[in-house]
Amino acid sequence: MPGDGRAGVRGEAFLEAELSLPGVREGEPGTVLAVRLDMPDKLLEAASRFEVPADGAAGPGGLPGARIWAHWPRHRLELCHDLLSKVLVQHPQAEFRAEGAGRWRAGVGDWNHVGTFEDAVASLALHLSERTYRERRQRETGELHHH
Repeated sequence: MPGDGRAGVRGEAFLEAELSLPGVREGEPGTVLAVRLDMPDKLLEAASRFEVPADGAAGPGGLPGARIWAHWPRHRLELCHDLLSKVLVQHPQAEFRAEGAGRWRAGVGDWNHVGTFEDAVASLALHLSERTYRERRQRETGELHHH
């Protein structure tokens, strides 16, 4: 689906675009040029770290041999609200408040960040998860270093 910003492996995001060429009939070679641009997406990475699903799905799932019929990206605002709720439950010392004019302040201890709602939620979640995420990855790859 073009431009849907779906999550890839490990929370990366990507955009896909299709370009139809004038004068070329569908199905002929060269009809469609597909492009994939990998780019970091703070919100998807943060959601992945907190195990908040970035995609919706439909189908019988859970039944033996049953397959999910469809996947689609969740609305980013809905994803932000779910992520923020989980962050604030797991980290009650964290703060999040409106600053006015579409700006939000996220903070914990002496760290704070001001940005759009999406940016502030993602930044807070990434900040709080960084040490835990790094340690988990080191355990998974067997690269645990003692400091």
